[in-house]
Amino acid sequence: MNDVVIDPALLAEAEALDIDIPAAAAKGVEEAVRAARKSRSREDKIAAMQRLVDEALASGIGSRSPEELFADAEARARQG
Repeated sequence: MNDVVIDPALLAEAEALDIDIPAAAAKGVEEAVRAARKSRSREDKIAAMQRLVDEALASGIGSRSPEELFADAEARARQG
């Protein structure tokens, strides 16, 4: 689909200002695509973090202190 509809008054003003309509349209589409990609990436990251939070909450609360967990993790790291 390559049909682009531009408000006639806006088009007339752009032409009066010697704006390169195809270049301006291409730049606008490029900016819209960049913004959509950034938004989608952010939404994907938020969804991934939410899944981690949901998994953590579903696993329940442990009885060990943060210090005990850290010590256990250090011991496992040393074992290789």
